[in-house]
Amino acid sequence: MKNVAAIFLAIVMCIGVSGCVSPAGSDDGSLVGEDMIGAVAIIRADFEDISWGVVSIDPKDYGITDDQLRCVSMPDFSEYILGELIAYYLYTDGAGSEGSAEVLYERFMEAPNTVLTYMALIGDQKARGGSSGNDTAVDELCRAIASADVAWHDVTDEFSEILAKYQSIYPDGRIAGILSRLEKEREAAIERNR
Repeated sequence: MKNVAAIFLAIVMCIGVSGCVSPAGSDDGSLVGEDMIGAVAIIRADFEDISWGVVSIDPKDYGITDDQLRCVSMPDFSEYILGELIAYYLYTDGAGSEGSAEVLYERFMEAPNTVLTYMALIGDQKARGGSSGNDTAVDELCRAIASADVAWHDVTDEFSEILAKYQSIYPDGRIAGILSRLEKEREAAIERNR
C-alpha cells in the first residue's frame, strides 16, 4: 500500500511539474521556440559585465587620498573604475565633484545596467548626506546623473529612452526605485534650470 501511495504522489508531482514547463500556445502572445531564444539573446547581450569584487563607497578602499579629494591635482576620471568614481564623487566637492559627476553621467549613458546594478548594491548607505544631510548615497548619485543630463547635455532623448527601457526591464524592486528617483531628480533639475 505504501508503494502505491508513493507511486501515485510521484505521478501527481510529474503532472504538476510538466504543466509548469509546457510551452505556451502561439495565440496567447508569449514567445516560444526560436522566438524565445532570440529574445533572450537580445536581452542578455544588453547586460554589461558586472564582475567587481567589492561594492564600497569609501574612498580609502580605492586608495583615494585626501589630497585627491581636495583636488590638489585633478585626477583622470576616465581611468577610475566605477566604484572608485562613485566613492570619489560622494566625498568631494567643487571641480572634483563636477568632473566626476560628468564622467559618472557618461558611464551611465554607456552602460546603464552596470551603473544601476552597482547603485542597487550600495543600498541605503550614506556618504555626505547631500544638501539635507539625510540623503543616501544613491540619492546623491541619482541627482548627479540627472542634473548632468539637464545642465550639461540639454535634456537628451537618449536619457529618456534609457529610463523607459530599463523601467520595462525592472518594473519593481530596488532598481525600479532608482529609475524612479532618476526621473524625479531630472524633473527637479529641469525646474531649477527654467
